[in-house]
Amino acid sequence: MDKHRKATYHLWTFAMSKLISSFGSSVYGFGMSLYILNVTGSATGFAINLLCNTLPRAILAPFAGTLADRKSKKKIVLISQGGASVIVLSLLGFSFIQELYVSAIYTTTALLSICSTFTSITLTSSITQLFNQEKLQKAMAFQQASISLSTIGGPIVGGALFGLFSMKVFLLIHISSYIIAILLEATMNFTLYRKQPFSKPSPFRQSLLEGLRYVKSNENLLRLFCTGLVVNFFAVSLVVGLPFIAVEKLRIQSAHFGIIEGTFAAGMLVTSIYFSIRKSFRSPLLLTKWGIVVASFIMVMTTLPLFIPLSYGGNVSFYMVIGLIYGITLTFVNTPLGVLLQNVIEDEVKGRVFGILEMMAQGLSPLGMIIYGLALDTIGPGWSIIPSSFCMTAFTLLLLNQKRLKYIPTSYSSIS
Repeated sequence: MDKHRKATYHLWTFAMSKLISSFGSSVYGFGMSLYILNVTGSATGFAINLLCNTLPRAILAPFAGTLADRKSKKKIVLISQGGASVIVLSLLGFSFIQELYVSAIYTTTALLSICSTFTSITLTSSITQLFNQEKLQKAMAFQQASISLSTIGGPIVGGALFGLFSMKVFLLIHISSYIIAILLEATMNFTLYRKQPFSKPSPFRQSLLEGLRYVKSNENLLRLFCTGLVVNFFAVSLVVGLPFIAVEKLRIQSAHFGIIEGTFAAGMLVTSIYFSIRKSFRSPLLLTKWGIVVASFIMVMTTLPLFIPLSYGGNVSFYMVIGLIYGITLTFVNTPLGVLLQNVIEDEVKGRVFGILEMMAQGLSPLGMIIYGLALDTIGPGWSIIPSSFCMTAFTLLLLNQKRLKYIPTSYSSIS
């Protein structure tokens, strides 16, 4: 099989692998989130589970990226996916012995987060070695489309299953998705477009420091990474706040809330399909900047039903529209930026750079989850989300200011 045909095979296999594994994770995550909310009845309990998912990623991301640059990417992906399967299988076995404790779910979430950190960063750093330049933007768009499809189906299936079946069904779906993803990824050649053999890696600590120096020496990369740090902190207010508003405050049923989350993914899906057929982006950083500003405005809008009472159907319809627009907006932020970074970061340091990006993007999220979990329970969603939205806009405009952006060319070399 020649390289072109193999790259085409990679395109579909990669998309299917992401679709299946993301679908399993989406069903599992949605079901567990509702389970925790029902058991604890508090936004703090929900936030703790998010914290268990985010904190390991923030801590381990640079180490995962360094390992991805030093070892076989294929082996790392398969081993980490296999480890995740064993973890979920263990929780399933525990559920046959006694009813699931919330603490057991928190522990499982943290362990799965560790595995997914190594999987996601390694896969992201492998993209330019799996695909040629012509298929790069399409691969990124297909990846987003696969995740979006699973995010549409996951909450809908999870909402329909919740209350009808035990949590064992959610665990079985999750395990099955991991196994199928492993079988698909095992057939891929992770060095198909490797430009040249990498030089012998430096010692682990030195390799990690080299990645930090690479980012520090590039002002534009550093600005983007700092933007990710503060934006993810303030965006946590919506991640924790929206389920709390919908389920606890407005009493929206789990099945209907699943549909609301599905519309968010539908917006991402439609935009991803558009990106898969359009030409390369000319001003990716400007798209990122104004996309974040629009997302901030949408965050404010999510609190509207708290101040202007609507009927039950009105609340569900309102959040479906909000979810659709928010999904479109985030795709206009993430996809152009992702393609840009894939083009300008050298393959030899991709794992470390994406690991540092993950660390900085997630770095303040754990603190945010604790703060917003407590804030939602004490001062309420309105006073938590609205000020966060204004702060997110202010920091974005400051870090990605027009004076700095106007000196950046519109080509993919712009960030160098």
